[in-house]
Amino acid sequence: MRARSYRPRGCAVLAVSALALTCATTALASHPKPGRTYRGFTSAPKLEGFGAPVSFHVSADGSKLLRFSYASLGCFGAGGFRPGVSPFTGHSIIPVGTVSVTGNGHFAVTGARSGYAFSGSIHGTLTTTTNVTGRFASAGRATGTITFIQTQHERNHKPFSCGPETLGFTAKVG
Repeated sequence: MRARSYRPRGCAVLAVSALALTCATTALASHPKPGRTYRGFTSAPKLEGFGAPVSFHVSADGSKLLRFSYASLGCFGAGGFRPGVSPFTGHSIIPVGTVSVTGNGHFAVTGARSGYAFSGSIHGTLTTTTNVTGRFASAGRATGTITFIQTQHERNHKPFSCGPETLGFTAKVG
């Protein structure tokens, strides 16, 4: 008597299962709420009890995140924090700008640059180059990763860089 082979049937079941899982994942993709502002915090440690904020506004058609920004004291370091006062103000808020959202609720931007000039005993500029990736876990909640490199240019010195530094973030409709 010949043994029956179930291999073709097993492969067919596996293929149908994979297709069903792919369709279910696509169906569960979330999209942002158009016209709404999302706010949250990065994974940076709290300073003086304050978390490092992240925020953005969703365009009217839901295809873009506008005014995306996050706070960081950078990878060069900072100090001299006043008790009870958030250190995440002024130049620690890093503007990224506009981030595109795909049809499946994922978003990304690569190489967004921002900078400012500083003076005092050292004159120069600090430029931050940021990459953002993420997705909408639900219509009211986004999660993602921010990776940045900073380059400091001081008068009469060669530029020097630090990073990349990576921060996670979560933001919710405010």
